[in-house]
Amino acid sequence: MGPWQTIPIDMTGVPRASQPLRIFVVEDHADTLRALCLYLEHAGFSVWGARSKEEALNEIANANCDVLISDIRLSDGNGWDLIREMGKLRPRLQLP
Repeated sequence: MGPWQTIPIDMTGVPRASQPLRIFVVEDHADTLRALCLYLEHAGFSVWGARSKEEALNEIANANCDVLISDIRLSDGNGWDLIREMGKLRPRLQLP
């Protein structure tokens, strides 16, 4: 199977969230972003994503999330810088 082909994901047995958390996923590879979002949505979470640091910063300025999942190596920066910049935009976010 080549890297360009989509691998089906078996969602049987995936636990469901009792209260949907809002999860923001930042991943520059479209297939990985789609798979993560589908998996998390199936588990009952409210999920949306961005494919770049710039897109993520634009999204987070007007949205609330409970959890951020970010790739470390993004096409236009890195996940650590993204977290620092999000903290500046939204000082009330609890960041590591």
